[in-house]
Amino acid sequence: MSLRYIICPKCKTPSYEQSPLCKNCGTNLSDIDAVSPVSLVGALLENRYQLVEYLDEGAMAYVYRGVHVDVGSSVAVKILKSNFQTDERFVERFQLEARAAGALNHPNILSVITVGSSPSGLTYLISEFVQGITLNKLIGREGRISLDRTVNIVNQILTALDEAHSHGIIHRDIKPENIMITQLRSREEFVKLLDFGIARQIYQQTPRLTMPGELFGTPEFMAPEVIRGQEATISADLYAVGVVLYEMLTGHTPFAGEGLFNILKSHLETSPEPISKYNPEIPSGMEQLILSALHKDPGQRPPSAMDFKFMLENVLNLTPVPTLPCPKCRASVTADQHFCPNCGLSMQKIAEETPAPAGDVSLKLSTVDSILYDEGDVDMPFTGRESELDSVSAFLFQDLPILEVNGPLGIGKTAFLRQIAALQRAENIACHIVSPDPTMACRPWYPVRDLFWRMLKLPPMPTERQVLELVGTYSIETDDEAHVVQFLTAMPAKNEIERAVRLRERVTSILRLLLAAIGKTPHLLLFDDVHEFDYMSRMFIDRLVSVARGFPLKIIVTSETPHIQPGELGQSMILTRLDDDLIAPLVLRNLKVANEESYHNHAFTLCQSAMGLPLHVSEGIHLLLEGGVELSSNLSDIIQTRLRRLPPKAMRLLQLSTCYGDEIPLSLLHAAEGLNDAFAEALRELIKRGFLQQPDAEHVRLRHPVYARLIPAQITASVRLDFHAIILDYLEGENGPCHLMARHALAAGMLEQAVPHLECSGNVCEEDLDDFSAVENYKQAYDIIKIATLHGQELAHFAQLSARLGDLYRFTGQIAFAEEVLKEGLLVCEDSPSEEAVILSSLARLTMNSLKDEERAGTLINRATRKARESSDPALLYRVYFDLSTIEMARKRFSQGALMLREGLKVVSSLSNSPMSFWRLFLRLAEFEFQAGQQEEAVRILMNALSVGETTLAELPKGRIHYMLGQFFLRMGRPHDAEPHMQKAVEYLQNIGDRQGAAEASLTIAESPTPDRERYLDRAMYLSMQIGWKQGLEKVESLRHPTGKKPN
Repeated sequence: MSLRYIICPKCKTPSYEQSPLCKNCGTNLSDIDAVSPVSLVGALLENRYQLVEYLDEGAMAYVYRGVHVDVGSSVAVKILKSNFQTDERFVERFQLEARAAGALNHPNILSVITVGSSPSGLTYLISEFVQGITLNKLIGREGRISLDRTVNIVNQILTALDEAHSHGIIHRDIKPENIMITQLRSREEFVKLLDFGIARQIYQQTPRLTMPGELFGTPEFMAPEVIRGQEATISADLYAVGVVLYEMLTGHTPFAGEGLFNILKSHLETSPEPISKYNPEIPSGMEQLILSALHKDPGQRPPSAMDFKFMLENVLNLTPVPTLPCPKCRASVTADQHFCPNCGLSMQKIAEETPAPAGDVSLKLSTVDSILYDEGDVDMPFTGRESELDSVSAFLFQDLPILEVNGPLGIGKTAFLRQIAALQRAENIACHIVSPDPTMACRPWYPVRDLFWRMLKLPPMPTERQVLELVGTYSIETDDEAHVVQFLTAMPAKNEIERAVRLRERVTSILRLLLAAIGKTPHLLLFDDVHEFDYMSRMFIDRLVSVARGFPLKIIVTSETPHIQPGELGQSMILTRLDDDLIAPLVLRNLKVANEESYHNHAFTLCQSAMGLPLHVSEGIHLLLEGGVELSSNLSDIIQTRLRRLPPKAMRLLQLSTCYGDEIPLSLLHAAEGLNDAFAEALRELIKRGFLQQPDAEHVRLRHPVYARLIPAQITASVRLDFHAIILDYLEGENGPCHLMARHALAAGMLEQAVPHLECSGNVCEEDLDDFSAVENYKQAYDIIKIATLHGQELAHFAQLSARLGDLYRFTGQIAFAEEVLKEGLLVCEDSPSEEAVILSSLARLTMNSLKDEERAGTLINRATRKARESSDPALLYRVYFDLSTIEMARKRFSQGALMLREGLKVVSSLSNSPMSFWRLFLRLAEFEFQAGQQEEAVRILMNALSVGETTLAELPKGRIHYMLGQFFLRMGRPHDAEPHMQKAVEYLQNIGDRQGAAEASLTIAESPTPDRERYLDRAMYLSMQIGWKQGLEKVESLRHPTGKKPN
């Protein structure tokens, strides 16, 4: 007897009733009532597949309808019965269903998405959910099936088997119960071959799960050689197809008997009754073909599924299908079409009244390519939204810089933005629509860079010369040029300016360039789907909003979730669903009918199920035109149904495209699928059916980004892994961006290969001043390498990553995560003094700055110093001693800090190659001495540094040293000595791009008794205005008018 189940009240993971704790989240289950398999609805597998309906009980498993909670797609879920869980062979057989079918990716084969076991040991299989009726029930309901329908169905079975056999997979259980039939709107049947649960891979040397003498299959459909104990082959599958053919045409199985023994004996010894006995209308050639398929000798049967299919064509001697004129539009309609493909008029009655030519068998062997309608383009013009557009018009005349438009997936946010842009361009407003990274890699700054490239008419990733030639035409300051060039070309920084300063200056400069490009021309910037933007791009939008007032600029953003807080800077609105009276005319116009009667009220059903969601309506129209009728499904299921009824080549091409992203290079598709007629036809098919668009000669785009979100989630796991591996191989051959290679290496399950790409991507993000994206990349690499450390591998690598990730967590304010990864890194670096020193140093800074534990911070930094001194790495020694100085300065241990720092300087100076930032230690030493009362010594240290480094020091260290010297002299009461150093500081800091630092130096001089006070105030005001530094402007004002009153 099967055990009952418990559903965890916290995480919804199912467990067996005797489980005291949930093995997924640790919740106590002792007081939770157990339920039967029928009541397992609501349980969650893999934290994403929720059981929503109990469907059936099979021999080995319970069957449910589930839903992928992230994307809304329906799935079928099989959960192995508890009494089989203890039998390892049964579990292996159950999982083999997924492994066998997982290699298959064909419209006529049920797609197995994944197989696995829950933390509590429940084994399950997730597959696509198919609506329809099994062939067994169809035969039971209708007795026997007409010849044309039979051939149509069997043709699709043979197409599916050809795909399976080409992958070396034998089904071994072809029978009507494993054939699912879905009736299309044309009344033709679409076939799915199910249940590869006892399939066998004939090309791979895997351990056999069947014992000698074991039989697997269904007796009525089992080939004689299999009954005798021989291995099942392609021929055994075709024998079963012959049995199915016989039963469909006659309503009887060819080999019957009382009990199992007699059925098996009949296969071995008797011949089937003549088909003409049950159905005299069947052509003799068809009967002979079926008998050849049922031959006792496998060598006498059709050699392959495709040969069987061709034999069907030859036997039937097909003639061209006759055509009839449509009484309404006079378009040519073939006799087997139930509706006019041009206007949708029902042709059934007309066809019935038109006699067929004598002796003509008007059959069309249908495959997935031929049963679908030759549909036209779907035209979905913008409709409705008058009140929302009025709200936008009102916003454009208000003194608010930003409007946010929210709404769920498919509500039409992008179409709404395009309509706004079209209306405003008609009013001579310059409009730019900005979209997320089309590769879905969420590259740092991508949307903002793309905006600038398009606004300024630059190519993607322009050269330095191209940028300089263009920015010269705009009224931006020379000080901005270096930051603009670095941003638009994504070039590395040319100096060691501090990251916070670089980021501040970058944002300031590109904002100034944007506003200069806008000039006096009214502009509307429309940022679409900002929830898909990277952190830095969202930050830039926030900064842009804060300075937009006073410029001819308005900003509209769309998002599925709120991004801004309504207030003095902006407002928000929600796009609601459209009314049926707006949707119905669109549906009927696309179906090219004046009313819905000729479409059997499908138009009405679509309007009802879409509930005003425009994308749902569009996809439903496509489904209707393609012959589908599953209009009561949700949006995700409609898209999956459309996908699964594409021709095999087109289906694979679309799946590969959605795995890549929103915009796909054609060279990738060529490399993966070959550049031939079949590829060109598949591409045309996808464009015609509205899945793809071709914006230029080098790319195709998904018609809607929802495809990239929904379709990959339902691709068979092994096929999806293969797609990402293909993409990764292409990108590596093209020397593609590391962000993309990291994404696809991870998605391909190539974890070791992903690590260098992730680290490269993290480096690029750091260099591009996006610490948040860097954290995401390093964390993924960290998690992968952490697994290797369990086997004693990659210990040094893990320690290095721990230190790097810990620092970034600290920089981004994620203190708990920083402490966790640093401590984990510390556990594995006992044999690596260098990595241990770095981690101890990071922990010390974290403990001091965030946890405020001075004593522990001192202990940690002293340990780090001892470990660092065992190394001869100058960069490491600099890092540790600089952190030591920071901690000692915070602890106000000035004399002790100076002593320890002198020891460090002595060690670092003895090495051949000093790090570029070595000068910062002298700066810190001087500060220690000054704070300790040794003012002259502090000045001497800095003067000596300037003297020694006059020809070797870059402008950044010179600027910082002169600035500190100026401060020291001012604090010593020597303003005349301070002024020349402050002047030099202003010069150097402005040259390197630190305009705020230069403004601060100018203000410092202006505060001292200098005859050039006004000149320095003018300089400070000029620099502060350049960068929008409000505090600097206020300081200038207060120095000029200390009483707060301006002169008349």
